[in-house]
Amino acid sequence: MGMADHIKAAIAMGDMTMAFLKQFPDATEPRSACYQAIVEAEAKTKTMHGSGLTNDKYEVRITSYASHPFLNELGLAEGWQDVGHGIWVHFDFIQHLGDEIWRA
Repeated sequence: MGMADHIKAAIAMGDMTMAFLKQFPDATEPRSACYQAIVEAEAKTKTMHGSGLTNDKYEVRITSYASHPFLNELGLAEGWQDVGHGIWVHFDFIQHLGDEIWRA
């Protein structure tokens, strides 16, 4: 079973929980958030139209900072990384209302 088949099977199972960062910039300090929360919401798949790999291949460059040492934590080398093909999925779903599970 290929990657697209695994994604199609996972989405076609029906309900899935999605997590969202909800954030509003502060009026006096736009680089800070005046409201920040994580919201979880259920989504229910209605119709699966198709899925597959993109024709193009992609690269990503992840930058580490002292406060966020991504490269060390993920065991990645510095610089551009080949990540292969992207994935596309075409499906219809119903997005249910969410619940705030964390607030700053």
